[in-house]
Amino acid sequence: MTTADKIKYILQKTGWTRDQFATEMSVTTPSVYNWLGGRPPRQRMLDKIDELYEQTKDTKSKVLAQRGKIRILYPYYSHQSMPWERR
Repeated sequence: MTTADKIKYILQKTGWTRDQFATEMSVTTPSVYNWLGGRPPRQRMLDKIDELYEQTKDTKSKVLAQRGKIRILYPYYSHQSMPWERR
């Protein structure tokens, strides 16, 4: 995955604008546009982008792990009445 792809993924998952991403990274907005255009960032910025990408990627699995299992207490079939309905 390219750096531009990682940045696009981060922007999509966080809902940040390019300006907000630039502020978070402590860089100028044109730098972000350059990275998205294919220009490689410096190693320090590349490390920060990779760290943000990993944090963003882990969020989904953490949320799913916290949810637990879903149990269906009363399966519903259209030809049956529900236990709480009068017959």
